[in-house]
Order: sequence, then structure tokens, then C-alpha cells
Amino acid sequence: VAARTAPSAVSPARTRPGRMLAVLRERLRAARALGRVIDATGADAIVVNGLVTACSVLAWKRSARRLSICCDHNHFSARSAIWQRLRAWLYPQAAAVVSLTEADRPKFAALNPRTRVILNTSSLHADAPALPAAPQVLAVGRHQAQKGFDLLLRAWQQVQARMPEARLRIVGGGPLRSD
Repeated sequence: VAARTAPSAVSPARTRPGRMLAVLRERLRAARALGRVIDATGADAIVVNGLVTACSVLAWKRSARRLSICCDHNHFSARSAIWQRLRAWLYPQAAAVVSLTEADRPKFAALNPRTRVILNTSSLHADAPALPAAPQVLAVGRHQAQKGFDLLLRAWQQVQARMPEARLRIVGGGPLRSD
């Protein structure tokens, strides 16, 4: 005897499997689009930023693997197991890998010996700031809670109070873009 349950009022996109499927669809669309750009430009090298984007492109566009320089923007173990497995499969086939920290370099180098460190700019310091006449701030990233754009917008109110001429531009896509 099979019992029937009432359909869930929860949207499939709000369930974990639904979110995963939505991300996979979005990544597939992005990988296809990037594949078309790669074909059209005849690029000699491709810098792929972010684990999800890198794995999507490398999995979809095999010919891009030997041209790709992959750069994660999270610590090595910050992603879920599925993305870590994809990285372990695909990164050895990349032309090179960039680690943003010395601490993560050995982990990336174990996957691809052509790993180099390029320090994350947030860890660099200058003796004196180079401020333009009208400060402009560009924030680039996926619009999701983990990126902290809500904190940036709250902090920006303080910047605007002191420097009304300052301009903020936020670029990127994602689930919170319309918020």
C-alpha cells in the first residue's frame, strides 16, 4: 500500500536539492556562454576565477583545460565535498593554479604542481592611500549572503556622510541581486 502525501507548499528552489539543481543549471548556462567566448576569441590563456566557475568551464569545455589558470577565492576546504571532488578531478588538467595564500599553496600544489601564490589584495598594505578626486568603489561578486554586500551597503552610508561625492558600484549576479 502506498501512501500519498499532499504536495509540498515549499518551492523546489527553496529545498536543498532544488537549490543545487538551480545552481547546476545556472553554471551550465555560464559554462556554455564562456565556451562560446573562448571559441570566438581564440584565447591563448584563460583565467578562471572561483572554484564553481572553474569546475563548470573545465568540465564543459575540455579544450579549455590546457589553457586555463584556475584561481579559487575561498580557502581550500571552504567548499562542499562535491566541489572539492570536482576540483581534485579537474585542477590537475589545468595549465596552472593560483593560491591566494601560502597556507593553501601546498594543498593546491598536491593537485597541480604548476601552482603559484598571488596574494589576495585584501592582505596587501600601502604606506599612503592613492585617492582620486572623487573616490569610486567597485565591489564585484556573487550576490549571496556569504559575500556580505548587506554590510557594505550599511557601511557605505557612513562613507556617504563623510564623502558625498564618493560613488559605489556593485557588479555581479546571484539570488540576492534584486534585494
